[in-house]
Order: sequence, then structure tokens, then C-alpha cells
Amino acid sequence: MSGNIAVFFWCKMKNNKLKVGGRIVYIPVKYLRSFPLRPRVCFRAEDDASLADSIAQLGLLEPLTVCYAEEDAYYVVSGERRFRAAVSLGFREVPCVLIPGDVMDCALCSLAENVQQARLHCFETAACIEKICEAFSLSYAELSLRTGIPQREIRAQARYLSIPVQLRQNMIEHNLSEPFAKLLLHHADDNEKKQLLDGIIAEKLTLAEAKTRSEEILKGRRGKKPRLRTFFRDLNVFLNTIEHAVDAMNESGIRATSEKTETDTCVEYRIRIPKA
Repeated sequence: MSGNIAVFFWCKMKNNKLKVGGRIVYIPVKYLRSFPLRPRVCFRAEDDASLADSIAQLGLLEPLTVCYAEEDAYYVVSGERRFRAAVSLGFREVPCVLIPGDVMDCALCSLAENVQQARLHCFETAACIEKICEAFSLSYAELSLRTGIPQREIRAQARYLSIPVQLRQNMIEHNLSEPFAKLLLHHADDNEKKQLLDGIIAEKLTLAEAKTRSEEILKGRRGKKPRLRTFFRDLNVFLNTIEHAVDAMNESGIRATSEKTETDTCVEYRIRIPKA
């Protein structure tokens, strides 16, 4: 990532170029774009309306964080909700902090900031990790080095991708937090995940009640003869097993590393374990 963050002051537009020389950038709204790799993707209409009312009364108290996207355009790296509110209120320009670096720098910075401040739903964090790793061909180890987020935390968050998309969306819509998502991970079968989640939502179960229900579902399965499955819908569960094995070796003092390469036809893992 880039070193020091530079901050500028927008004076005026001349020949469609920003003239800078202070601390804050005032950029016309028409030059701003939503950041395609932003971590936060879930926005509640009522929260957006409340923020817009506050900005209408008090003004935009905190600047947006932006980076260069292309000529005459800037990505909103941090402050998407404030940006949306400003657009809805008809603002012509907004205060911004302009950071240097390319799109990858900005994506990594945004992810690290949101994770450190616990701003995101666990599903948003997991999806963002997947998007960034795919977009820039990064392993979890490389992502950890670039963001300072521990590999163990990255892998733990990525596990939530094994929960089917529809179930993730239902959990977000019903404001179910990470502890409920962890309960679903106890169930390898997607039908069991759905059964548990449907009960949590329909009966408005507390976390303690949901844990009891999860245990009941697991107990009911133990007496059944396991069926051989020759086709696995989601490889993430099995790939995570490899990552956890590497974590366990590192925790025991063995400096093992793993590299994942993905093609159209296969996923290849290369694990290095020192002999001494």
C-alpha cells in the first residue's frame, strides 16, 4: 500500500482539472462514482433517510474519502452513504479527502478501515475479501500482509461464504448478526442451515434459543445413516479445512505457508512446510 496519505484542497476547476494546495478537496458531485470494490453493500432506506435529514440540517460534517478513478472521475472509497445523501439533497459539490494510489491500494485501505472499526456485517466482510482476492489475484497471506488483518481472521470471515447467498440475504434483511451466522456454520447440509434459519426468523428466537434449536437439529441427524455425496456444491468448506490446517501448524511453531492458484478447471494449493 502507499505510504503517507496526501490530503489536498480544491480551489477551482480549470480545464476540467483539480487545482489543489491545502487540506480538503471540494469536488463537484457529478465527478464522483461509487467504488465497485467497497466493503459495504447493504444500505437500509430508513437509515439513509435519517442521514439525509441530518445533513440537510447540519451540513456534511465529515468529508468523503476518494481516489482517482479515471480522468475527471473519482471513486468514493469511504462515505458512500454520505455521498448518496448529498446526491438526494441536490448538493453540487462535497468536501473530500483525496488519497493517492491505485484502485488496489484504495480497496485494501477501505477493507482494513472497515474491519478495524467493525462497521460491516460479517457477510459484507466475507464478500469483500473474496472480491479483492479475485480482482487482484491475492492469497489470504498476501491480503493479510497488505492490510494488517491477521490471516486467521481473514479465513474465519471467508468461511461465511459457505452459507448460501439467499440465506445470507435473509439474515441481513432480518438484522441477524454474526453469532447467528456462526450457528449456521455448524451445519454442513444447506437444508439444515435453511431449517435452522427459517425457525429463527419465524419464531423470533433469541441466540440462546437458536443454539438449542441447532443442537436439536444436529441430534436428530446423528441417528441417520450418512449418504455418500459424489458432488459437492460448495468447495469453500473443504478449502477452508486446508487453510485451518496451515493455521494450526503456524500456531504450533511450524512456519508453514500456503499458496492458492485458481483456473477455469481446478483449484491448486501449494503448501510449504520447513523440515527444520
